[in-house]
Amino acid sequence: MKNKIKSIRLAKGIKLKELATRINVSESTMRRLEDENSYRFLQYLDDLSEQLDTPPEDLINFDGNCIQSNHDQATGQNAIIINNHAEKIIEQYEARLGEKDALIAVKDELLAIKDEHIASLKQQLLSKHS
Repeated sequence: MKNKIKSIRLAKGIKLKELATRINVSESTMRRLEDENSYRFLQYLDDLSEQLDTPPEDLINFDGNCIQSNHDQATGQNAIIINNHAEKIIEQYEARLGEKDALIAVKDELLAIKDEHIASLKQQLLSKHS
């Protein structure tokens, strides 16, 4: 997941050192937050959003991933839920369901064979005692 912190900061004419100072991080940390393609910057998302005067979801480039933003007016806190693996998880789940159905079918076949074998053995025992 990429973030748009750097492009928004530059568009607003804010220097890297200034933004770093505003959110209480070092310049090197601020540089990493801007350049990394990771979720690490999310711990600073509220501060970045406030200092850049930009909604949190606008700081993130989701590349078509699902996002749910939930802003609590009372506390001013944001909760952002990122679902960037939903389709892959659904595919894996469906594959697992298919595997489960195949295993159940094999189990049912084996049980049917076992039942036939037991019935055959019973017939043999009954015929020997008759």
